Amino acid sequence: MIRALALCLLPGAAMSAPLVESHAPPPAAYFPGDELVQELRLTLPPGVSPDPASLPLPGPKDYWLDLRSLRQERRGDQFILFLHWQTFYSAVTADRREVPGLSLRLSDGSLVQAPGFSFIAAPLIPLTDDMSAAQMRPDPPVHTAPGRRIAVLFVAALAAFALSVMGLARHHGAWPFHQRGKRPFTRAARQLRNRSGRGPAEARRLLHRAFDEAAGRVVLSADLAEFLAARPEFQRLSTEISEFFLASDRQFFGVEPAGPPAREFVSRLSRAERGLL
Repeated sequence: MIRALALCLLPGAAMSAPLVESHAPPPAAYFPGDELVQELRLTLPPGVSPDPASLPLPGPKDYWLDLRSLRQERRGDQFILFLHWQTFYSAVTADRREVPGLSLRLSDGSLVQAPGFSFIAAPLIPLTDDMSAAQMRPDPPVHTAPGRRIAVLFVAALAAFALSVMGLARHHGAWPFHQRGKRPFTRAARQLRNRSGRGPAEARRLLHRAFDEAAGRVVLSADLAEFLAARPEFQRLSTEISEFFLASDRQFFGVEPAGPPAREFVSRLSRAERGLL
């Protein structure tokens, strides 16, 4: 504890001079980031108080020192100031640092000097002997990857990627496969699947339009032999195709109504035109 007596001669008697008592933190070793709390006790004459404008503002005070906060209390005739300092000094060796004192103005216009304090800044890392090249570990051996094997794997992966892209483009009819043959039965199967609410007559008409598009002209029952000769991929479905056209003829001539084409039949037509049957 440091005690300092500041006498400011006022008109009257010296007994009324202000007294400043400083309680500094112990001068132990502090590391960067540590906080140091200083307590100042001001015993002032009656009616006299510290001028708030003269109190230090929190903030940086030096490149290595910050005033984090300042708190003020009053206990009887004493004004107590709590100053929270924080050090950021990074010492190479143990070093003594000085925190400057404060000059405070009182409400009667007089000045009092509050003493500072000192502390020991401790080094972060203790000094060691200088490193030499002999103390350093040797560089690890460098293992080079076989370049030929990597090149072969890269070319194979690139070829597989190109084939995958070409297969996807062919499936979606994108360039360079945008000129592929039309798939009317696949389109008809998709339309019938997406619009399940179609009536039987509309569904049969949609499939007849697919036959017409596949043949390039209107296909009637009498034309089935010619159609199957021109499109041999549908030969395996000749019986089902004949039954479909026969049912349409019987409905057209009013013999009996025909139901919608079976989804399995339409699906087989779609697979046949894609060469999957």
